[in-house]
Formats: sequence, structure tokens, C-alpha cells
Amino acid sequence: MRLSIIQHSIIMKPVNPFLLLGSIVLAFAGFSAWYIFLKPGRDIGQETALMVKAGDIYNAYLSNEKSANLFYLDKAVIVSGKIAEIKTNQQGQQVIILETEDPIFGIVCTMAQPVTVTKGKDVSIKGFCTGYTTDVVLRDCINEN
Repeated sequence: MRLSIIQHSIIMKPVNPFLLLGSIVLAFAGFSAWYIFLKPGRDIGQETALMVKAGDIYNAYLSNEKSANLFYLDKAVIVSGKIAEIKTNQQGQQVIILETEDPIFGIVCTMAQPVTVTKGKDVSIKGFCTGYTTDVVLRDCINEN
């Protein structure tokens, strides 16, 4: 018996399971990438922050980086201390370095917007802790004074 064109197009062929699985994985990967790269960032002004002195957070990282990461990493912190240096990084952002007991290393705070501050003055800076290199690093910082 011969099938007409309409009847022939209605009969479905079996779907290759690898093609189906690949399509699902590709769709999931695409959605995940879209969600990760287009979601809004965290606003430091709206975050509840831990309060800490510059020397205390530096010493916590110096004595046990793994333990300090559990407590501070990717969390909002307000670090208070004396301004050791004010500079501009390669991206043109203002960077404020707070003093610690170490004469070389300190707390590096990359500001979200430039602020007017003076070297040697006490300041409280709120930002997200991104960890420890030889300095403790904060990003998206704002002045809390």
C-alpha cells in the first residue's frame, strides 16, 4: 500500500537519543551562561557588613588564610584604619591602601567611585572582600564616613 505525502509526513521517525541529550545539554548551558553573565551585580550599599579593623583582618589572613576565607571571602566588610596611600589603578579606578602593622602590605580598597580623602586620616571603607595575595583585597568599595 502506498502512503500519500500527508500520511507519510505524519509518521514519525525515532529520535536519536544522543541528539536529544545533546540538545538538552546545549540549551541548559546556554541558559546558564545567559543567567550568569546578565544577572545584576551586588550593591555594596545594600549589603549588611561585618565591621573589622584593618590590622585585625590582615592578621587573620596572615595567620590562617583558609580560616579567614571562610569568615571574610565574598562578604561585605567595613574596614577601619589609617590611609597609607591613595593611587589610581590601570583601569582608572581610585585605590586606597589602609595601614597595617606590616610596613609593606595592607588593605587594598578599589573604590566604586572616587572619593575625597587625605593620606594619614582615619577612614571606614565598605567593600567586598576578594581574598589575600600579599595584601587583603576589597572591591566595589564606598566610603562609610
